[in-house]
Amino acid sequence: MKTTILLLAGLLLVLMVGEAHSVSPSVISDLKGLREFYVVVENLDNPQWESEGVTRAKLQTHIEARLRQAGIKVLTPVTRDSAYLYLMVTSLRVSPDLSLYAVSFTFELQEKVILARNEHHSLFAPTWEKRMISIASPGGRRSIQDRVDDLVDIFINDYLAANPK
Repeated sequence: MKTTILLLAGLLLVLMVGEAHSVSPSVISDLKGLREFYVVVENLDNPQWESEGVTRAKLQTHIEARLRQAGIKVLTPVTRDSAYLYLMVTSLRVSPDLSLYAVSFTFELQEKVILARNEHHSLFAPTWEKRMISIASPGGRRSIQDRVDDLVDIFINDYLAANPK
């Protein structure tokens, strides 16, 4: 048991330590000119989070509000061909003995793209993407919201670097 806790603590430290985020020229060119999009939050895969108040609808409303506060136009209702910012949160219980979950966050901008080999075929593909892994426990609503806020902050910074006011 003690070994499991030490391993999890080490894993968390490795996952949480990272290099500072800097905006690369390719990110700026990928986001430059993007004027509007909508937000999609995937249903949460763990009913535990919803029972603690972390719901798909609350996350979506929160993300949209943060983007609007930054001066970024968010579309509602959804339009068929518009770009969208997509959040998926998945979790996996680390151990039956421990009430800890490994939580994966995927946050990406999906845009309609046209295939170079067939200009008549288009599909949605990620043009900006960030992923994060964290450890959370029941009652960890705050840690999930904090990680989502971190991802939203990264997107806002990248977007504003590409599209200064």
